[in-house]
Amino acid sequence: MGMLPREGEGIDGVMDEVTRREEKKKKKREQHMQSCLTIVDYLFRISSNRLLSWGLRSWFVVRENEERGERMGKRKEAEIGRV
Repeated sequence: MGMLPREGEGIDGVMDEVTRREEKKKKKREQHMQSCLTIVDYLFRISSNRLLSWGLRSWFVVRENEERGERMGKRKEAEIGRV
């Protein structure tokens, strides 16, 4: 496990091993970050779609209530006009 040179290797062999390990750690870290970003992006898309759909739904509900209120108002006016 130590950083002793193998038989027939000099200090360069140890440095190559250190470099390989550092590159391997760096690659693993980059892959982890990429997967985290992918997950965050996915969650953001889901939440933004939900917010968008919630916003549209609430807008349509408000419009529908306004229209219903206008119709009720017209009915009341018609009833008042009949009396």
